[in-house]
Amino acid sequence: MARVAAVIALAALGGGAAAPAVAGGSAAGGSAAGGSGVGGPPWASEPPSASLRIGQAAVPDPLVIGGQAVYTVTVTNAGDTAAEAVTITGTLDEHVAPGPLPDGCVLNGRTITCGGPALMIPAGRSVTRAFPVVIDPELSDGTALSSRAEVSASGAQGDSAQLVTEARAARADVTITKAATLTAGGAIAYAVTVVNEGLTPATGVTVRHPGGGATIADRPPECPGGGPALVCPLGTLAPSERRTFMFTLAPGEPGLVRNCATVSADGDEANTANNRSCTSTAVEPVRAATTDGPAPDEPAPAAQPSKVEDAEPRPEPRAAAPGERAGRHEHRSAAHGRAPRAEGLEDPRPLPMTGVSIWVLGLGTAVLLAIGLLVRYFSRRDRASGMP
Repeated sequence: MARVAAVIALAALGGGAAAPAVAGGSAAGGSAAGGSGVGGPPWASEPPSASLRIGQAAVPDPLVIGGQAVYTVTVTNAGDTAAEAVTITGTLDEHVAPGPLPDGCVLNGRTITCGGPALMIPAGRSVTRAFPVVIDPELSDGTALSSRAEVSASGAQGDSAQLVTEARAARADVTITKAATLTAGGAIAYAVTVVNEGLTPATGVTVRHPGGGATIADRPPECPGGGPALVCPLGTLAPSERRTFMFTLAPGEPGLVRNCATVSADGDEANTANNRSCTSTAVEPVRAATTDGPAPDEPAPAAQPSKVEDAEPRPEPRAAAPGERAGRHEHRSAAHGRAPRAEGLEDPRPLPMTGVSIWVLGLGTAVLLAIGLLVRYFSRRDRASGMP
């Protein structure tokens, strides 16, 4: 029993000793909870604010050594509220000289500053500033140029960006196009157009066109000299300048005529793939005029009706005699297989004969008519005299 009492006493002592520790721990835990309360609950949202983004671009790209360019800086407010007192700062490369600045911008050394208290960018809106510059003409081809831009605003998150561009030596870019048209006489008319599409003047521009066995029928003043080929020195062409000239080629023989014209300029060009233009033209052979038929431009003569001469004179039509059947002639025509003739048309075929002359037929008809009249006369006289 004494032993059990001792164990209970020790347990009671241990519990009392632990109580201060637990209380202290609770105090510490209360302090931690209080700290969490200072920071706010984890589901509490942050207050709206402005958030700025900045970007740069250069035109042209690559930059042309000794030429002009434009740096463009764009600032966008991607936040929820307007950005107040926005300041834009740009630092140029040491080989770039700034030109006229836009309103609201100042230059300090090589740093350009725009905006300030007067510049406000609403939420979701952008502003752009353009800075013209001139590239150092003493740079080497391929030099890298860098510029840096920054933006800041009161109570807003700012941003910065860096742009690296390459400076290239200025080059011309001459192009050529050639069009062909077949003329009525079998010649080929060509129109040649040359354009300088580069950023600098093109010097020593020259067009060449081989003859290819044909004859130059109409040589333009841009291409002096003689012979079957053309060499046309055009001189200097400014940027975007266009030059067009025409000439005529007389092919030696019919067939497909294909040739190419080329253009060149002094110095290196930005692009040489457009320095050649070719055309193909089909030339038909010329047909010679023949003596057997009519000329190509003359109509064929109208067909003339053939004439058949009568083998014997045809008698004039006559009226039928008393007692003669009017359909006799038609019956006779049908017997010989001939259709009745239409009124106003001549039958080109001769009148068929039966071996008896026309005058014999006429005489026989008169005799028969006289006999008939005599028979009729005597018959009437006998009836008048009472003879049976």
